[in-house]
Formats: sequence, structure tokens, C-alpha cells
Amino acid sequence: MNPLAERVLERCQRLGSEDAEVYLSRGTEFTVRVYKGAIESLVSAESRGIGLRTFREHRVGFSYTSETDSDALDGLVDDALLNGRYNHADEANVLPVTQSADPLAGLASPALSRVEPQRKIDFALEMERRATSLDPRVRRVSDAVYSDGTGEVEIVNSRGLQASFARTVAYGVLETIAEQDSEMQSGFAFTHGRDMEELDLAGVVQEAVANAAGLLGARPVETATVPVVLHPHAAAMILGVLANSFSADAVIKRRSLLAGKLSEQVAAGIVTITDDARLPEGLASRPFDGEGVPSRSNGAIVQERARGGGIKSRTQTG
Repeated sequence: MNPLAERVLERCQRLGSEDAEVYLSRGTEFTVRVYKGAIESLVSAESRGIGLRTFREHRVGFSYTSETDSDALDGLVDDALLNGRYNHADEANVLPVTQSADPLAGLASPALSRVEPQRKIDFALEMERRATSLDPRVRRVSDAVYSDGTGEVEIVNSRGLQASFARTVAYGVLETIAEQDSEMQSGFAFTHGRDMEELDLAGVVQEAVANAAGLLGARPVETATVPVVLHPHAAAMILGVLANSFSADAVIKRRSLLAGKLSEQVAAGIVTITDDARLPEGLASRPFDGEGVPSRSNGAIVQERARGGGIKSRTQTG
């Protein structure tokens, strides 16, 4: 067991906590934004922290610290127990049943830590340079960003759970401005991967330029009922607006339009949404959630309950 977590859990038990959960995190961030061939801003940082949840008489206490010395760890426990005294008691305030999560390969790339900062800066500068030379109508770039990060999570609780995983991510973001006569349009694109080598520099530039230039000359159409093809970014934005309604927490608290609609069709039969935290290429993929519960694809749940097509509402996320 992690010695920091072990010390915290021992003190929690000694001071009367019925259950406790320690969440340890470590990470790095590098972000550079360029404008007109020069660095506009640059962030290079490391972070670490320990979060603690205590459970006593169905009241949850929470505290957090970024320090790891003895006094800080003792204070972490004391603060969580004190905070819990003032929280509302709820029988649902319990730790989940301990389960082993299957490993999920490919979440972290060791190569990312070996990339020199100058290469990252050059990537952002090259995105900007190429964007303004690919199409004469695109003469400006409003945003060119390279960013990456590493993160490691470890969860230990009083019921025997000990789980951890590491994850890396890198991405480039480009927003271009196309001009023609007195008209201006903007275009956006991004590329991402587990490390810098997976980023598609040429592709993100071409997409951002095409998205901006392709809007030039657009005109209104007469009001009509017609089929509409949505750009993937537009579809993602619509899904983002609805995403909170899909969470079990929102359904249980009756804050979701899907509450009470379990096994009912809630969308057209051609729509399928799968909650899968184990996608190999998913940037948010993880072997377990924030409480250590193993992740899984919930698409099977939807399919099992589908009778006659269409999405069925559900109350569990993985």
C-alpha cells in the first residue's frame, strides 16, 4: 500500500471514521500559445495532491492537501472528519463494493516525457506558418496552441481497494480566419494523441483552413423542411448539452429529462449513443472511475433493453 495512504487511513480509523477513501494524483502540464510567429504565453507546471473522503454515520467529510509532511496528513484527516459533522446524512453515502478493474493498455506513452520543450514550441509555430501559406484567403491565425500533460491516479480505501493508472495526452489546436472582400469567417480544428508523434500537423492545418475558407460566400436559404447534415463538431456540441442528463446522479436527483424513462425510447431509431470508458483511442478512457469502480461499455445495456429500435434511457454510467 502507498505509505501516505496507509498513514491517512490508519489515522481515520483511530479517530472514528467508519470508512475512508484516499485519492492521490500527480501530473504535469505544458501549454504554449503562439501569435504572429512569437510565443504569446507558455505554461510548464507540475501538480500533486491528496484528497480524502471520510464516512461516519452516513455523513461524508472531504478535505484536500498538496503537502505530504506528517502535519499536513494529520490535518487532512482532522479537517475531513470535522467537515463531515456538518454535512447531511444520507444512506446512499457509502463506499462502493470493492472490485478488481482489468488493466487498460495504451493510456500512457513514455515517449512524451522525452520531447524537448523547443519541439513543442516549434510545432505550434509551424501550425501557424503553414496555415497562412496554404490558402491566400487565410491570412491570419487567431489561435495556435500545442499542449500536453501526464497524469497518475491512485485510489486506496478502507475496504481493501488499491488501484492506479497513468495517462498521457498531447494535442494541437488551430483556429484560422479567412477573408474575402469584406467578409470574414473562422475555422477550427484539432489533433490529439497519447504523445507528440501521434499528432497530424498537416491534417490539422488543412482542416482548419478548409473550415474557414469553406464558409466564405455562404448565403441564407429560404425556410424549408429539409434533411440536415451536421458537421461532427456541431453534433458533439449538441451531445455536450445533453450529456449531463445521461448521468445516474442527475437521474436519481430528478434533474434529468430522462428520469423515469428507463427502457423507454427517447430518440429516433437511427441514433445510438454508447458510454464506453474503455475505448483504446479515447482520451478520457480509464480502467476505473473516480471511486475505483471498474469501467465498462454501457452500450450493451442499451442494446439489451432496446425493443423495436431507438435509444433507451438508462441510469448507470461506467
